[in-house]
Amino acid sequence: MREVTLIPFKAEHYAAMDVSDRCRALYRSKAFLRRLRENECPGLAYTGLVDDTVVGCGGVKPIWEGVGEAWAIYPENRAPWRWAIARLTVRMLRRIIRDHHFHRVQAIVPVNYTPGMRFVRWLGFDLEARLRKYTPDGEDCYLYAWTK
Repeated sequence: MREVTLIPFKAEHYAAMDVSDRCRALYRSKAFLRRLRENECPGLAYTGLVDDTVVGCGGVKPIWEGVGEAWAIYPENRAPWRWAIARLTVRMLRRIIRDHHFHRVQAIVPVNYTPGMRFVRWLGFDLEARLRKYTPDGEDCYLYAWTK
């Protein structure tokens, strides 16, 4: 298996990913693109590449001192790189938490996205709350958090 290389995240990387039609439609929204651009934080957001293929993007966006919000976007077909991405995510999340002195990192996951819920729990996040009608289209989400 080829190695995943990390580069600083840019919003345009999302457009290069093979994502679901629903996610592709979301990318066309100005609000979503604005949020992606806000996540372009040096040292806090990365894109994973295998050769020239984007295999994932993620990071932590600071909310205020010591608190951040984790986010990640993965391609529809991530199976070939699933374990490499998972290991790299753990390593980068630990590094970001350490280097930026976070005592709390939270993540928001749609209630109908089981793989996302499994992944954040695997990363050590605990379920804290259900956020009713959280998304622009009124979907409920779960709030997970990791605390030091």
